[in-house]
Amino acid sequence: MTRFFRLGILGVFLMAMFALNTPRSFAQPPAPAAPATTQADDAAPAEASHGVFEPEHGTWFNAIARNLFATSEEKEEMRHSAEVIPQAIAKAEAGQPLTAEEAKDSVFAKAYKAKTLEKSGAKLTQDQEADLSVHYVTKYDFLLYTPLLWLLLAATLIGAARKIKIRPEGKPASSANIAEAALAGFQDYLIGVMGNDLARKYTPLIASFFFTILVSNWIGLIPGMTAVSAQPAIPIALALVAFISVHIIAIKEAGFKSWFMHFVGEPIWLAPLNFPLHIVGELIKPLSLSLRLLCNVFGEEAVIATLVGLAIAFLPVWLPIPFQIPMLLLGTFFGFLQALVFSTLLAIYVSIFATHHDEHGHEHVEHAVDSNGHHHIVAHSTEATIG
Repeated sequence: MTRFFRLGILGVFLMAMFALNTPRSFAQPPAPAAPATTQADDAAPAEASHGVFEPEHGTWFNAIARNLFATSEEKEEMRHSAEVIPQAIAKAEAGQPLTAEEAKDSVFAKAYKAKTLEKSGAKLTQDQEADLSVHYVTKYDFLLYTPLLWLLLAATLIGAARKIKIRPEGKPASSANIAEAALAGFQDYLIGVMGNDLARKYTPLIASFFFTILVSNWIGLIPGMTAVSAQPAIPIALALVAFISVHIIAIKEAGFKSWFMHFVGEPIWLAPLNFPLHIVGELIKPLSLSLRLLCNVFGEEAVIATLVGLAIAFLPVWLPIPFQIPMLLLGTFFGFLQALVFSTLLAIYVSIFATHHDEHGHEHVEHAVDSNGHHHIVAHSTEATIG
Protein backbone atom coordinates (compact mmCIF):
# COMPACT_ATOMS: atom_id res chain seq x y z
CA MET A 1 0.00 0.00 0.00
CA THR A 2 2.88 2.36 0.81
CA ARG A 3 4.40 1.79 -2.62
CA PHE A 4 1.09 2.51 -4.36
CA PHE A 5 0.63 5.65 -2.23
CA ARG A 6 4.07 6.93 -3.23
CA LEU A 7 3.40 6.14 -6.88
CA GLY A 8 0.08 7.97 -6.65
CA ILE A 9 1.71 11.11 -5.20
CA LEU A 10 4.39 10.97 -7.90
CA GLY A 11 1.71 10.53 -10.58
CA VAL A 12 -0.25 13.55 -9.34
CA PHE A 13 2.92 15.66 -9.33
CA LEU A 14 3.88 14.58 -12.85
CA MET A 15 0.36 15.27 -14.14
CA ALA A 16 0.46 18.74 -12.61
CA MET A 17 3.81 19.43 -14.29
CA PHE A 18 2.33 18.14 -17.53
CA ALA A 19 -0.51 20.63 -17.18
CA LEU A 20 1.97 23.49 -16.89
CA ASN A 21 4.26 22.57 -19.76
CA THR A 22 2.28 20.62 -22.36
CA PRO A 23 2.30 22.32 -25.79
CA ARG A 24 -0.99 23.51 -27.22
CA SER A 25 0.08 22.79 -30.79
CA PHE A 26 -2.76 20.41 -31.69
CA ALA A 27 -5.43 22.28 -29.74
CA GLN A 28 -5.02 25.60 -31.53
CA PRO A 29 -3.90 26.48 -35.07
CA PRO A 30 -0.32 27.58 -35.68
CA ALA A 31 0.34 31.28 -35.47
CA PRO A 32 0.85 33.12 -38.77
CA ALA A 33 4.40 33.55 -39.96
CA ALA A 34 6.00 36.64 -38.47
CA PRO A 35 7.44 39.26 -40.85
CA ALA A 36 11.16 39.70 -41.24
CA THR A 37 12.57 41.47 -38.19
CA THR A 38 14.92 44.39 -38.23
CA GLN A 39 18.02 44.80 -36.12
CA ALA A 40 16.04 46.91 -33.66
CA ASP A 41 13.46 44.17 -33.35
CA ASP A 42 16.20 41.62 -32.70
CA ALA A 43 17.42 43.76 -29.83
CA ALA A 44 13.95 43.81 -28.29
CA PRO A 45 13.25 41.31 -25.53
CA ALA A 46 11.67 38.07 -26.62
CA GLU A 47 7.97 37.76 -25.97
CA ALA A 48 6.67 35.19 -23.56
CA SER A 49 5.85 31.89 -25.19
CA HIS A 50 2.27 30.73 -25.19
CA GLY A 51 3.19 27.07 -25.70
CA VAL A 52 1.54 25.93 -22.49
CA PHE A 53 -1.92 24.80 -21.60
CA GLU A 54 -4.23 27.79 -21.29
CA PRO A 55 -7.62 26.97 -19.68
CA GLU A 56 -9.40 29.79 -21.51
CA HIS A 57 -8.60 28.04 -24.82
CA GLY A 58 -10.73 25.02 -23.97
CA THR A 59 -9.92 21.36 -23.51
CA TRP A 60 -7.83 18.99 -25.60
CA PHE A 61 -10.96 18.34 -27.66
CA ASN A 62 -11.36 22.00 -28.59
CA ALA A 63 -9.80 21.71 -32.04
CA ILE A 64 -12.29 19.00 -33.05
CA ALA A 65 -15.30 20.40 -31.18
CA ARG A 66 -15.08 23.90 -32.63
CA ASN A 67 -14.78 22.54 -36.16
CA LEU A 68 -17.79 20.27 -35.66
CA PHE A 69 -20.19 22.52 -33.77
CA ALA A 70 -19.11 26.15 -34.21
CA THR A 71 -21.23 28.29 -36.52
CA SER A 72 -19.78 29.90 -39.62
CA GLU A 73 -19.81 33.29 -37.88
CA GLU A 74 -17.88 31.90 -34.92
CA LYS A 75 -15.34 30.24 -37.20
CA GLU A 76 -14.86 33.51 -39.08
CA GLU A 77 -14.37 35.37 -35.80
CA MET A 78 -11.70 32.87 -34.72
CA ARG A 79 -9.91 33.15 -38.07
CA HIS A 80 -10.07 36.92 -37.82
CA SER A 81 -8.43 37.02 -34.38
CA ALA A 82 -5.90 34.28 -35.18
CA GLU A 83 -4.79 35.40 -38.66
CA VAL A 84 -6.12 38.78 -39.81
CA ILE A 85 -5.39 40.79 -36.66
CA PRO A 86 -1.76 39.58 -36.22
CA GLN A 87 -1.04 40.27 -39.89
CA ALA A 88 -2.53 43.78 -39.63
CA ILE A 89 -0.48 44.50 -36.51
CA ALA A 90 2.67 43.32 -38.28
CA LYS A 91 1.93 45.62 -41.23
CA ALA A 92 1.31 48.59 -38.94
CA GLU A 93 4.55 47.99 -37.05
CA ALA A 94 6.48 47.70 -40.31
CA GLY A 95 5.01 50.99 -41.52
CA GLN A 96 3.10 49.40 -44.39
CA PRO A 97 -0.23 50.93 -45.43
CA LEU A 98 -3.39 49.30 -44.09
CA THR A 99 -6.48 48.50 -46.11
CA ALA A 100 -9.68 50.44 -45.48
CA GLU A 101 -11.22 47.45 -43.70
CA GLU A 102 -8.21 47.00 -41.44
CA ALA A 103 -8.13 50.71 -40.58
CA LYS A 104 -11.81 50.65 -39.58
CA ASP A 105 -11.54 47.37 -37.63
CA SER A 106 -12.25 48.15 -33.98
CA VAL A 107 -10.83 44.79 -32.89
CA PHE A 108 -7.56 45.62 -34.66
CA ALA A 109 -7.47 49.08 -33.02
CA LYS A 110 -7.76 47.57 -29.54
CA ALA A 111 -5.22 44.84 -30.28
CA TYR A 112 -2.73 47.29 -31.80
CA LYS A 113 -3.05 49.63 -28.82
CA ALA A 114 -2.44 46.72 -26.42
CA LYS A 115 0.54 45.57 -28.49
CA THR A 116 2.03 49.07 -28.41
CA LEU A 117 1.64 49.26 -24.65
CA GLU A 118 3.18 45.82 -24.26
CA LYS A 119 6.25 46.81 -26.29
CA SER A 120 6.66 49.97 -24.24
CA GLY A 121 6.92 47.86 -21.11
CA ALA A 122 3.61 48.96 -19.62
CA LYS A 123 1.58 46.46 -17.63
CA LEU A 124 -1.53 45.37 -19.50
CA THR A 125 -4.94 45.07 -17.94
CA GLN A 126 -6.90 41.86 -18.15
CA ASP A 127 -9.07 43.29 -20.93
CA GLN A 128 -6.01 44.40 -22.92
CA GLU A 129 -4.48 40.92 -22.62
CA ALA A 130 -7.76 39.52 -23.91
CA ASP A 131 -7.57 41.90 -26.89
CA LEU A 132 -4.23 40.33 -27.85
CA SER A 133 -5.33 36.71 -27.44
CA VAL A 134 -7.08 34.49 -29.96
CA HIS A 135 -10.78 34.19 -29.20
CA TYR A 136 -11.37 30.45 -29.43
CA VAL A 137 -14.88 29.08 -29.07
CA THR A 138 -14.84 26.72 -26.07
CA LYS A 139 -18.52 26.33 -25.26
CA TYR A 140 -18.93 23.28 -27.52
CA ASP A 141 -16.14 21.14 -26.03
CA PHE A 142 -18.41 19.27 -23.61
CA LEU A 143 -20.72 18.24 -26.47
CA LEU A 144 -17.91 16.06 -27.77
CA TYR A 145 -16.20 14.61 -24.72
CA THR A 146 -19.28 14.15 -22.51
CA PRO A 147 -20.90 11.37 -24.60
CA LEU A 148 -17.48 9.78 -25.11
CA LEU A 149 -16.86 9.79 -21.36
CA TRP A 150 -20.27 8.35 -20.53
CA LEU A 151 -19.98 5.67 -23.22
CA LEU A 152 -16.59 4.69 -21.80
CA LEU A 153 -18.09 4.50 -18.30
CA ALA A 154 -21.02 2.39 -19.53
CA ALA A 155 -18.73 0.04 -21.48
CA THR A 156 -16.45 -0.37 -18.46
CA LEU A 157 -19.28 -1.18 -16.04
CA ILE A 158 -21.08 -3.48 -18.48
CA GLY A 159 -17.85 -5.33 -19.19
CA ALA A 160 -17.18 -5.70 -15.47
CA ALA A 161 -20.76 -6.86 -14.80
CA ARG A 162 -20.44 -9.65 -17.36
CA LYS A 163 -17.39 -10.97 -15.53
CA ILE A 164 -19.06 -11.04 -12.10
CA LYS A 165 -19.69 -14.58 -10.83
CA ILE A 166 -21.27 -16.06 -7.71
CA ARG A 167 -17.86 -17.23 -6.54
CA PRO A 168 -15.38 -14.37 -7.09
CA GLU A 169 -12.51 -15.33 -9.35
CA GLY A 170 -9.38 -13.65 -10.57
CA LYS A 171 -7.28 -11.01 -8.87
CA PRO A 172 -8.84 -8.94 -6.06
CA ALA A 173 -8.14 -5.77 -8.05
CA SER A 174 -9.89 -7.01 -11.20
CA SER A 175 -12.54 -4.79 -12.74
CA ALA A 176 -15.31 -7.27 -11.87
CA ASN A 177 -14.39 -7.44 -8.18
CA ILE A 178 -13.95 -3.66 -7.90
CA ALA A 179 -17.31 -2.99 -9.57
CA GLU A 180 -19.06 -5.58 -7.40
CA ALA A 181 -17.58 -4.16 -4.19
CA ALA A 182 -18.47 -0.60 -5.18
CA LEU A 183 -22.06 -1.45 -6.08
CA ALA A 184 -22.56 -3.65 -3.03
CA GLY A 185 -21.24 -0.93 -0.74
CA PHE A 186 -23.44 1.68 -2.38
CA GLN A 187 -26.49 -0.59 -2.05
CA ASP A 188 -25.79 -1.10 1.65
CA TYR A 189 -25.66 2.68 2.02
CA LEU A 190 -29.01 3.05 0.24
CA ILE A 191 -30.57 0.40 2.47
CA GLY A 192 -29.94 2.67 5.43
CA VAL A 193 -31.59 5.56 3.59
CA MET A 194 -34.52 3.94 1.76
CA GLY A 195 -35.13 0.64 3.42
CA ASN A 196 -34.42 -2.85 2.15
CA ASP A 197 -37.09 -3.28 -0.53
CA LEU A 198 -36.79 0.12 -2.20
CA ALA A 199 -33.00 0.09 -2.06
CA ARG A 200 -32.69 -3.28 -3.78
CA LYS A 201 -35.22 -2.26 -6.40
CA TYR A 202 -33.81 1.14 -7.29
CA THR A 203 -30.09 0.77 -6.65
CA PRO A 204 -29.39 0.41 -10.42
CA LEU A 205 -31.07 3.76 -11.14
CA ILE A 206 -29.55 5.72 -8.27
CA ALA A 207 -26.13 4.11 -8.72
CA SER A 208 -26.20 5.17 -12.37
CA PHE A 209 -26.63 8.78 -11.26
CA PHE A 210 -23.91 8.41 -8.62
CA PHE A 211 -21.19 6.96 -10.85
CA THR A 212 -22.08 9.21 -13.79
CA ILE A 213 -21.79 12.33 -11.66
CA LEU A 214 -18.66 11.02 -9.94
CA VAL A 215 -16.82 10.46 -13.22
CA SER A 216 -18.16 13.73 -14.61
CA ASN A 217 -16.69 15.55 -11.60
CA TRP A 218 -13.35 13.76 -11.60
CA ILE A 219 -12.66 14.23 -15.31
CA GLY A 220 -11.86 17.87 -14.50
CA LEU A 221 -8.86 16.74 -12.43
CA ILE A 222 -7.11 15.54 -15.59
CA PRO A 223 -4.80 18.22 -17.02
CA GLY A 224 -6.28 19.78 -20.13
CA MET A 225 -9.86 18.80 -19.30
CA THR A 226 -12.77 20.46 -17.53
CA ALA A 227 -15.41 18.78 -15.37
CA VAL A 228 -18.53 17.81 -17.28
CA SER A 229 -20.62 18.88 -14.27
CA ALA A 230 -19.22 22.42 -14.54
CA GLN A 231 -21.26 22.94 -17.72
CA PRO A 232 -24.73 24.28 -16.81
CA ALA A 233 -26.54 22.03 -19.29
CA ILE A 234 -25.32 18.81 -17.64
CA PRO A 235 -26.49 19.37 -14.02
CA ILE A 236 -29.78 20.77 -15.32
CA ALA A 237 -30.33 17.71 -17.53
CA LEU A 238 -29.42 15.30 -14.71
CA ALA A 239 -31.75 17.09 -12.29
CA LEU A 240 -34.65 17.03 -14.76
CA VAL A 241 -34.17 13.31 -15.44
CA ALA A 242 -34.04 12.64 -11.69
CA PHE A 243 -37.16 14.77 -11.13
CA ILE A 244 -39.16 12.93 -13.80
CA SER A 245 -37.90 9.55 -12.57
CA VAL A 246 -39.02 10.28 -9.01
CA HIS A 247 -42.60 11.00 -10.06
CA ILE A 248 -42.79 8.01 -12.40
CA ILE A 249 -41.62 5.77 -9.54
CA ALA A 250 -44.07 7.46 -7.16
CA ILE A 251 -47.05 6.70 -9.41
CA LYS A 252 -45.80 3.16 -9.93
CA GLU A 253 -45.24 2.42 -6.23
CA ALA A 254 -48.04 4.33 -4.52
CA GLY A 255 -50.60 4.72 -7.28
CA PHE A 256 -51.88 7.87 -8.96
CA LYS A 257 -54.35 8.70 -6.18
CA SER A 258 -51.74 8.57 -3.41
CA TRP A 259 -49.31 10.54 -5.58
CA PHE A 260 -51.91 13.24 -6.19
CA MET A 261 -52.97 13.34 -2.52
CA HIS A 262 -49.36 14.11 -1.63
CA PHE A 263 -49.86 17.51 -3.28
CA VAL A 264 -53.32 18.01 -1.76
CA GLY A 265 -52.06 17.40 1.76
CA GLU A 266 -54.01 17.13 4.98
CA PRO A 267 -56.45 18.30 6.20
CA ILE A 268 -58.39 18.37 2.97
CA TRP A 269 -59.91 21.79 3.63
CA LEU A 270 -56.40 23.31 3.39
CA ALA A 271 -55.94 21.94 -0.13
CA PRO A 272 -56.22 25.39 -1.80
CA LEU A 273 -53.20 26.45 0.26
CA ASN A 274 -51.26 23.17 0.33
CA PHE A 275 -51.52 22.34 -3.37
CA PRO A 276 -49.65 25.39 -4.77
CA LEU A 277 -47.10 25.20 -1.95
CA HIS A 278 -46.36 21.54 -2.69
CA ILE A 279 -46.14 22.23 -6.43
CA VAL A 280 -43.63 25.02 -5.84
CA GLY A 281 -41.71 22.78 -3.45
CA GLU A 282 -41.45 20.02 -6.05
CA LEU A 283 -40.33 22.43 -8.77
CA ILE A 284 -37.61 23.76 -6.49
CA LYS A 285 -36.09 20.28 -6.10
CA PRO A 286 -34.53 20.02 -9.59
CA LEU A 287 -33.41 23.63 -9.31
CA SER A 288 -31.63 22.99 -6.01
CA LEU A 289 -30.11 19.72 -7.28
CA SER A 290 -28.69 21.35 -10.40
CA LEU A 291 -27.46 24.57 -8.76
CA ARG A 292 -25.79 22.74 -5.87
CA LEU A 293 -23.87 20.48 -8.23
CA LEU A 294 -23.04 23.20 -10.76
CA CYS A 295 -21.86 25.85 -8.30
CA ASN A 296 -19.66 23.51 -6.26
CA VAL A 297 -17.95 21.90 -9.25
CA PHE A 298 -17.63 25.16 -11.18
CA GLY A 299 -16.08 26.87 -8.15
CA GLU A 300 -13.57 24.07 -7.78
CA GLU A 301 -12.67 24.31 -11.49
CA ALA A 302 -12.24 28.09 -11.22
CA VAL A 303 -9.86 27.76 -8.25
CA ILE A 304 -7.75 25.12 -10.02
CA ALA A 305 -7.56 27.22 -13.19
CA THR A 306 -6.53 30.27 -11.14
CA LEU A 307 -3.77 28.35 -9.38
CA VAL A 308 -2.48 27.00 -12.70
CA GLY A 309 -2.51 30.53 -14.10
CA LEU A 310 -0.53 31.83 -11.12
CA ALA A 311 2.08 29.13 -11.59
CA ILE A 312 2.39 29.92 -15.30
CA ALA A 313 2.57 33.67 -14.71
CA PHE A 314 5.07 33.82 -11.85
CA LEU A 315 7.28 30.75 -12.23
CA PRO A 316 9.94 30.11 -14.88
CA VAL A 317 9.53 27.19 -17.25
CA TRP A 318 12.36 25.28 -15.56
CA LEU A 319 10.60 25.46 -12.16
CA PRO A 320 7.12 23.96 -12.69
CA ILE A 321 5.85 23.91 -9.11
CA PRO A 322 2.24 22.67 -9.25
CA PHE A 323 0.35 25.11 -7.03
CA GLN A 324 -2.89 23.27 -7.76
CA ILE A 325 -2.01 19.94 -6.10
CA PRO A 326 -3.79 20.71 -2.78
CA MET A 327 -6.91 21.72 -4.69
CA LEU A 328 -6.69 18.58 -6.82
CA LEU A 329 -6.73 16.46 -3.68
CA LEU A 330 -9.66 18.43 -2.26
CA GLY A 331 -11.38 18.23 -5.65
CA THR A 332 -11.19 14.43 -5.48
CA PHE A 333 -13.07 14.47 -2.18
CA PHE A 334 -15.53 17.20 -3.21
CA GLY A 335 -16.31 15.40 -6.47
CA PHE A 336 -17.21 12.26 -4.52
CA LEU A 337 -19.18 14.27 -1.96
CA GLN A 338 -21.29 16.06 -4.57
CA ALA A 339 -22.11 12.78 -6.33
CA LEU A 340 -23.10 11.26 -2.98
CA VAL A 341 -25.28 14.23 -2.00
CA PHE A 342 -27.11 14.20 -5.35
CA SER A 343 -27.79 10.46 -5.22
CA THR A 344 -28.78 10.56 -1.52
CA LEU A 345 -31.31 13.32 -2.15
CA LEU A 346 -32.67 11.34 -5.08
CA ALA A 347 -33.07 8.30 -2.82
CA ILE A 348 -34.89 10.38 -0.21
CA TYR A 349 -37.24 11.88 -2.80
CA VAL A 350 -38.10 8.39 -4.07
CA SER A 351 -38.66 7.15 -0.51
CA ILE A 352 -40.97 10.02 0.43
CA PHE A 353 -43.27 9.48 -2.53
CA ALA A 354 -43.11 5.67 -2.63
CA THR A 355 -44.07 5.33 1.05
CA HIS A 356 -46.65 8.13 1.12
CA HIS A 357 -49.45 5.60 0.99
CA ASP A 358 -48.51 4.33 4.49
CA GLU A 359 -50.89 5.43 7.20
CA HIS A 360 -49.78 8.52 9.07
CA GLY A 361 -48.69 7.86 12.62
CA HIS A 362 -47.94 4.18 11.88
CA GLU A 363 -44.54 3.32 13.26
CA HIS A 364 -42.68 1.54 10.51
CA VAL A 365 -39.50 -0.31 11.39
CA GLU A 366 -37.81 -2.46 8.80
CA HIS A 367 -35.26 -5.20 9.34
CA ALA A 368 -32.91 -4.95 6.39
CA VAL A 369 -30.30 -7.40 5.21
CA ASP A 370 -27.23 -5.92 3.57
CA SER A 371 -25.12 -7.50 0.84
CA ASN A 372 -23.00 -9.30 3.46
CA GLY A 373 -26.01 -11.01 5.02
CA HIS A 374 -26.00 -8.91 8.19
CA HIS A 375 -29.34 -7.96 9.72
CA HIS A 376 -29.86 -4.40 10.90
CA ILE A 377 -32.75 -2.03 11.60
CA VAL A 378 -33.36 0.95 9.38
CA ALA A 379 -35.63 3.91 10.01
CA HIS A 380 -38.69 4.63 8.02
CA SER A 381 -37.53 5.98 4.69
CA THR A 382 -39.41 9.24 5.09
CA GLU A 383 -37.39 9.97 8.23
CA ALA A 384 -34.06 9.91 6.41
CA THR A 385 -32.30 13.24 6.49
CA ILE A 386 -29.00 14.73 5.51
CA GLY A 387 -27.00 16.62 8.06
